[in-house]
Amino acid sequence: MKRIPLLIYIIGAALSLTAQSTINVAVMSINDFHGSFVRDDFKHIPGAAAVVETLDSLKKVYPLHIVVSAGDNFGGSYFYQATRPHTLLPQFFKDCGIRLSAIGNHEFDEGQPALLDRWHTNVSLRPADWDLHYVSANIRCDAASPVFDGTTSRPPFCEPTRVETIALPDGRNFRLAFLGLTTSSTPLQASKSKLKGLSFCGDAVGIIDSLSRTPGYEAVRQADARLILTHQGTRFAPQGGFGTLTMLVPRWDDADSLQLTSLNDPQFCAIISGHSHQRVSGTINEINYPVIQAGKNGQHVGITMLELDSASLQVLSAETRLVEVTPKALLSPKAARLQAQIEEQLATTRTRAGTPIGDYVTTVRETIPFDRVEMRHDQTRMGQLVTRSFIHAARRQKGFTDRDIIVGVSHIGCMRSGLSAGPVRVLDIGEVLPFDNAMKVFRLTGKQLRDIIDHGLHNERYGYLQFAPLTPQFDKKGHVKALTYHFDDGSQLKLSDTAVCYVVADEFLAGGGDGFNPAHLPESQMVDGLDMPHLTDVFINYLKTQKEI
Repeated sequence: MKRIPLLIYIIGAALSLTAQSTINVAVMSINDFHGSFVRDDFKHIPGAAAVVETLDSLKKVYPLHIVVSAGDNFGGSYFYQATRPHTLLPQFFKDCGIRLSAIGNHEFDEGQPALLDRWHTNVSLRPADWDLHYVSANIRCDAASPVFDGTTSRPPFCEPTRVETIALPDGRNFRLAFLGLTTSSTPLQASKSKLKGLSFCGDAVGIIDSLSRTPGYEAVRQADARLILTHQGTRFAPQGGFGTLTMLVPRWDDADSLQLTSLNDPQFCAIISGHSHQRVSGTINEINYPVIQAGKNGQHVGITMLELDSASLQVLSAETRLVEVTPKALLSPKAARLQAQIEEQLATTRTRAGTPIGDYVTTVRETIPFDRVEMRHDQTRMGQLVTRSFIHAARRQKGFTDRDIIVGVSHIGCMRSGLSAGPVRVLDIGEVLPFDNAMKVFRLTGKQLRDIIDHGLHNERYGYLQFAPLTPQFDKKGHVKALTYHFDDGSQLKLSDTAVCYVVADEFLAGGGDGFNPAHLPESQMVDGLDMPHLTDVFINYLKTQKEI
């Protein structure tokens, strides 16, 4: 028998032992999907079928896995809104294998009862064998909430933590605990009427400390590993100063950034984040938590790879990476079935006026770009189109004339995309302005209007107010000192402080959303008795009257 040198034998045996002494578990994640079912190459949206296809491919590479979401699963999607009774979101999540999600601000778009219901009722396509669990430890609920059950301050639609099990090949279970968090800025980024009785604490360290002292935390403590699943945003930021090499490293990008930066609890092995729509992969905080955030709209899948000691199941290391979702010409049967359902809904779903959402209704001469992050301190062409649609809707109401001073104002965050050159579908228009918010009209003075515009042009965090048809004049300190109104016939009027002005806005802005001061649009000055369409329909109705844009 051929002899193997002792040193080579020892090295080979050691390598073999090492290879067998660790186990890899992949925690796959998406975030800020926003109901982006329909593929749109102009907006770099791969579509739900491509996300399913990519996850299925990754699951073959990493058979030990779990798939989760970091929140904002819907909201910001006209397709989701238009197909609501037949929504494909439960089917999509089942196809992805997602049964656990953080709570984002858009989870409240349909109200707390719907969040509690989890598509169990009034939805025809929900798979019977699928369910979803929400985790968030920093939301509190009181008697003003429509879902308050009187037993605890924790809202019944979520759990602070959840332990999931992953079956290992040898029959053991790897227990992975998730602690959920939600941004405390939610009251500024969701309709006030949907948040009655809820409060959001931004002190992550305090929340975790308090939670860890409760009896229910024992299951988390006994788990093999713990992760934070949070709808609080991260982004890459430069590190390094003058004379040094500047590097981009993950940083918190959220109202709770200061508190989150001070979180350095070694019981957690990684963080999965969402909310800022950025692609992030690296480490964060002094303790160097691995952190992942997979962009938005299903454009990427995040992977947090946990290397475990095969004997103790202790986490030896955690690494993160992003995988781009690329649509394929040929889909697997599961993804192809989902794609067929999407195409059927495009052909059969109609607006309130009866137009199929897949129909083409106007043409864009030149692409109208829009990015609500990059352009948040601009007056955009899209903002002009949107606010002019508000004016168009108001002028069609009884009692208004062409000489009334009607101003449209909008928060830039409600606009979600641009329009590409060429024919435009109802769906494309709806995806620009997808929120089904009620519209309100207020009777104000010229001075009140000037205060609104001045306030809106100093909203550094959430973006500048969009408005039409006004030209502001500024003083030396950059504040608005005068406004000129432009009528449709080309004439102009410099507005006096006592001028009667009608301001059209959606209920989200009027209620203080995105940092707007609700005192600027007093309910006592709201015009009653109007039959205004809701936000998305206002925009669709307006663009249907334009042969070309």
